[in-house]
Amino acid sequence: MNGLSATNGVVHPLLTPPASTQIFDGSALPWTRLAGLLEAARWTASSWNRQPWRFVVGRNGDRTFQEMHGALTPANRTIAGDAGALVLALRQVRGVDGAPLIGTEYELGLAVARLSVQARATGWHTVQLGGFRRRALVAAFEVPAEFEPFVVLAVGRATADPSRTPVPRSRLPLADIVFTGRWGAPSDGEGLS
Repeated sequence: MNGLSATNGVVHPLLTPPASTQIFDGSALPWTRLAGLLEAARWTASSWNRQPWRFVVGRNGDRTFQEMHGALTPANRTIAGDAGALVLALRQVRGVDGAPLIGTEYELGLAVARLSVQARATGWHTVQLGGFRRRALVAAFEVPAEFEPFVVLAVGRATADPSRTPVPRSRLPLADIVFTGRWGAPSDGEGLS
């Protein structure tokens, strides 16, 4: 992408990555603030209004938080330990008739994105953690068979960690991911070549 980047005004600041390596500062996440994040997720567009997402919420110090934290991989436990809350996001995989539901991971992703943007807009930060023992959380929270754990969100106040070096981030240029007419034919849009 020639001359465009997520940090020079093309992308809204709420959607840009943090400038430095961040850690959570241990701040408590008030229930009223957490409820606002979940409300943003609740109003996500949904095919046939099926709303195939569910959330299990643990605030730092409670049993639910401890169960989720214990199921994370060691590296993710380090990241999430000082979060104000952990949120297990689940997707519905089968309908009430037992038939598989298609596309629910997409709808859950939209709900998680809305929750994450709401968090950023209100001074909080989310980190999505995919490394965790799913079966352990299914058992701990008595998750029905038609749902599956998909991701754990660590939510908290972020602070820069001066002891950690930021990892350079890069993305493929738009010309490699946006096509016109046929696969592999870059769009002739300005800034895409």
